[in-house]
Order: sequence, then C-alpha cells, then structure tokens
Amino acid sequence: TMQFLISYDLTQPGQDYKNLIAGLQKSGARRVLLSAWVINTPWSATAIRDWVMKLTDRNDRVLVTEFSDWAASNALSKIA
Repeated sequence: TMQFLISYDLTQPGQDYKNLIAGLQKSGARRVLLSAWVINTPWSATAIRDWVMKLTDRNDRVLVTEFSDWAASNALSKIA
C-alpha cells in the first residue's frame, strides 16, 4: 500500500460533514490537521479523490497526494 495525504477546503458554511468524517475514519484514515488526513491504501490518488468528493459538496476543494518523506509538528494523530 501507499501513503496519501487527503486535504480539503469545505466551502459551504453550516453544512453537515458527518458523512465525510465518518467515511474517513471508517477507511482507517488518521486526522493529522483540522482538514488533513493520512491514509494507507492501494487505491490511486484519483480514486481517493473521487471517493472523497462523493462525501463533500461539489464546490468543496480536495487535494490528494502520495508521499513518503514527511515531517510533522504537533499533529493530531501519530503518522507511522
């Protein structure tokens, strides 16, 4: 599997994003910043993006990138 960073901007104030958070948690993703999650998966970045977009509004912004070299400070979850 590969490690990906999922980052998003939720552009609609007052929207209910419980499905997004629940979906990310259920997938095994770990929240590392308020709008950034790390996931280990065999999926492609495109497949992850398409899946996340199904859980957000169409005007929201999503970035998915594969990474292997990283550093964090005071992350919300441990990235291993």
